[in-house]
Amino acid sequence: METWALSLLILAAVIVGLFLLKIALHAWAAAAYQRILKSPLTECDIDAFVGSNNPVSPLKVVLAHKIQIGNRQASSDPIPLEVVNSPHVEGLRVSRKLTSQAADAISIDQLIQESEKTPIVIATIRMGFGHHRLAYSAASWALQTGHPTVFHDLLSIESGKQTNLQVVVSVQYSINHRPLLSPK
Repeated sequence: METWALSLLILAAVIVGLFLLKIALHAWAAAAYQRILKSPLTECDIDAFVGSNNPVSPLKVVLAHKIQIGNRQASSDPIPLEVVNSPHVEGLRVSRKLTSQAADAISIDQLIQESEKTPIVIATIRMGFGHHRLAYSAASWALQTGHPTVFHDLLSIESGKQTNLQVVVSVQYSINHRPLLSPK
């Protein structure tokens, strides 16, 4: 066999091999993505919320998840919360881990039962000043509408999960958020 023919055969084999590897990798990522969605199983369906105009890339999600979360498992154990009046914004309530040490502390359930309007909970993770400003802007709007408003900062709730969130946010957020959010 001539050198050029052998080179062409090797090149074709490499291209076919890479194509098969891509198919296998995407099939693995699709299955792994479904496992992520079910661990733990929740009623939150982000894919349905985002819709088909912005389809998810299972490969990107699975790789980012593996880098950020590793082998840590999500816990479905609830953390009892209470809400207290914000010392900074009049009318705003702030969630925290249940301590029952503050005179103005009430449970979320009690807030829901006692409120004429449906309470609005604004949840955030401090990933930067812009995110925090957006959350406070939403809280300001909610307060102006007369709804009881609770600011829920996930990093302020002391738990083992909080430590995991801090690691993910501080180390991985800036590395992974741009590739995951960029258009295809």
